[in-house]
Amino acid sequence: NIHPPASPPLPAIFITAVFSLLEHSLRILWCQVNNRHDDSYARPSEYYVTLDGHGQRDKHDVMINPYLRDGKIRNQIIGVIGADACAMLSDLFAAPSVEAPNIRSAVCHGSWDGEIIKEIEGLAKTSDESVSDPEKSHPQLMDAACALVSCLDLISS
Repeated sequence: NIHPPASPPLPAIFITAVFSLLEHSLRILWCQVNNRHDDSYARPSEYYVTLDGHGQRDKHDVMINPYLRDGKIRNQIIGVIGADACAMLSDLFAAPSVEAPNIRSAVCHGSWDGEIIKEIEGLAKTSDESVSDPEKSHPQLMDAACALVSCLDLISS
């Protein structure tokens, strides 16, 4: 066989990598358009702007909220990336439903650690070993990965 076996999809690894780059890129843009450059990096005893704010909304700005934390100044990133992209980001990162992907929280607080480890272990297997069945992965991962790609496309257009 001259064709190597197809690699299984790796949605948890993909989401982890892409989410990190997306959040940091949006953080830089948010800081520029809102003239809040100090919020682009972590500092001792300070919070920086994130995509979700789960449990910490009162302590820092959230990139996709319509207003900055003071409640008076409009968030300028919405005009730059568009309301549709902000709505999609809200669905992916900050939806209050327990069924929502809440990607940042899931990645940063370990909800998908088991899936990430399974995918990494699957990468270490040789072609003679059985490849993990993509149907057995977390049911939301492929949907979340596809939605994240759609969101990137929406932001870039």
